[in-house]
Amino acid sequence: MPGFERHIVVARDPATVWAFLTSPARAPDWLRDVERVEAVGPLRAGAKVREFRKVRRNRETSAECVVTEWEDGRVFGLALEEAGLKSTSRYELAPDGDGTRVSWRANIEGRGLYRLLAGTVSRLLERRDGDRLERLRNALAAE
Repeated sequence: MPGFERHIVVARDPATVWAFLTSPARAPDWLRDVERVEAVGPLRAGAKVREFRKVRRNRETSAECVVTEWEDGRVFGLALEEAGLKSTSRYELAPDGDGTRVSWRANIEGRGLYRLLAGTVSRLLERRDGDRLERLRNALAAE
């Protein structure tokens, strides 16, 4: 399954990073093109989250994600399935000195003929969004 992984150390305690990372209201502060995020009920494994993004010509599009993993304060996973492709993101937090080590793993999986596109889509995501953790760190630093 094509994918990539990123790691970064944030100069904030794990509880602060966790609260920011899992807050739908804070998503636009660090997720590229995200206008807003709405959670349907409390966040936990199995919960649904709707992401609204601005795309070409200022059009809004939305996608429904499912929380696949939730270990309070430590692990947060999301999955999105669209057009024969499944995208997963997994965030893991761990104390690192006075800060927090944040790991992000992104995977793309295709079904049927879409399997042929999974590697290309993964490389495009990495090129476009590979700086996601730097944006998270910068947003936390600006607080």
